[in-house]
Amino acid sequence: MLFSRTLLFAASLAGGAALAFQGLLPTLGWTEQEKSVVIRQGLLDDGFQTLPGAYTLKAPVKAAWAARPAADRVALTKELFAFVKSTVSAPAFEKTYDVWIRERYSAVNHGLKVDQQAEMQKLQKAAESGEMMSQIGAQMAASFQAMPMESLQILFPEDLRKWQRSRDPKEKKLGERAAAIEPLMKSNPAEFKKQYALLKSIEMGGPDTMAGVQAGATAAQKTQADQKAMQEQRNYDEHRLKAQLKKRLTDIIALARTVDFNAQTTTKAGRIVFVNPAYESKPRAWKQLYRIGREPVQAGIAAAESWLKEL
Repeated sequence: MLFSRTLLFAASLAGGAALAFQGLLPTLGWTEQEKSVVIRQGLLDDGFQTLPGAYTLKAPVKAAWAARPAADRVALTKELFAFVKSTVSAPAFEKTYDVWIRERYSAVNHGLKVDQQAEMQKLQKAAESGEMMSQIGAQMAASFQAMPMESLQILFPEDLRKWQRSRDPKEKKLGERAAAIEPLMKSNPAEFKKQYALLKSIEMGGPDTMAGVQAGATAAQKTQADQKAMQEQRNYDEHRLKAQLKKRLTDIIALARTVDFNAQTTTKAGRIVFVNPAYESKPRAWKQLYRIGREPVQAGIAAAESWLKEL
C-alpha cells in the first residue's frame, strides 16, 4: 500500500470534512477521525524518512492485506491516488491549504512579484541616500523613549562619559548636549527622556529633531511591513500548493525508482535485515517501498508521473 506522504499530504487539508472512501479504501478500517489524523501526520512529517500510513492500520487489517495478492495492492494504490487527486481538485481545498501554510510558514499571497535584484537595489539606494540610517536612528530613539527611567539613569552616565572623552567632533558635541540635559533627569524626566532619545538618534546617524524622528519611525514601520509582506510572498511562492505537489511527487518518484525489489533479506537476532549492507543503511522510506512491492510501487510511479504532467 503506497501510503506515501506525497499522497497523504495532498488530502490532509480536507479540514475535517467527510473523506468518503470507495472501492478497496474502506478495507483500511479508518473512521473519519482516524483518516484526518493519519492524513495530518502525513502532512506534518517533513521529508521522506518515513511513509506514514502502514503503522496506523489495526493488526487485523494489516494481516488481511498481507494475504492479499499484488493485484489488490495495485488497485488500492490507484484508488488512493484518485482519491487524493479528487480531494486536491475540490474548490475549497486550495483555500484551506493556504490557511495552513499561512500558519505554519507565514506564507501569504499578496500578489507581489518577488525580484531579488530589485530588492537589493532598493536597499542600496536607501543606504546611499541616508534613508536607512534615518530609520535606524528613529528606531533607536523610539526604543529609548520606551525605556523606564531607572534604565536610562544607568545608561546615560555611560554615554555622557563616552561622548565627553571622545576625540570625534560629532561625539564631543553630543557630550555637550548631554551635559546640558543632565539636570532634567530630576527636574523634568519626561523632557529628559525625549532629549536623550534624540541624542541616541543623532549618534546613529538619524534625525536631529523630534519631527524627523517621528517621520523616520513611520518610514521604518512601512519598510518593515513591506519586508514582511515580501518575505510572506517568498514563503508562499515556495510552499504554494502546485509547487509542493510537483516537488513531493518528483521526490517520491525519484526515491521509488532507486528501490531494488530483488534485494535479498536474512534474519539476524530475530530481525529481518538486508543481506547487502548498503541497503540496510537506506532510509526507512526506501525500505517501506521495498516491502510494499514492485507492482504497487510501479503503479504509484505511473500515477504520480501522470499527475505531474497535468500540473
